[in-house]
Amino acid sequence: MADRVYPSAKPNPQPSQALNGGGGAGGAPSFPPTKGQTYSATLPAYRPQPRKPPPPRRRSRRGCCCSCCLWLTLIIVALVFLAAIAAGVFYVIYRPRRPTFEVDGLRLSAFNVSGAGQLTSRLDLNVTARNPNAK
Repeated sequence: MADRVYPSAKPNPQPSQALNGGGGAGGAPSFPPTKGQTYSATLPAYRPQPRKPPPPRRRSRRGCCCSCCLWLTLIIVALVFLAAIAAGVFYVIYRPRRPTFEVDGLRLSAFNVSGAGQLTSRLDLNVTARNPNAK
């Protein structure tokens, strides 16, 4: 059961005429054959095949290393950020101030020079330290 794709308006020429290239009176060639006549109608029509999915790509070691470095860097940045926040909270709560030191008195209580070139001295020093922090 062969279907003709493009039916011809003229009857098919005799096989001897088709081989000689002449179609009608006077030996003039007939019209060029249609696609359906050129390519046999019995051949199946071309239908594109569905594409095969590409094979799954394996992750390279470089990709794993890059992602590991990225995550490590992000974790370190996050820890530094959290430490900065904690330091800020500590400063706001405690308001740390440096202790102050004052020298109240300095006295030379003993001073001795011996004949052998030896020097002996004694200093009395009074230092007061104040912590302005409440805690």
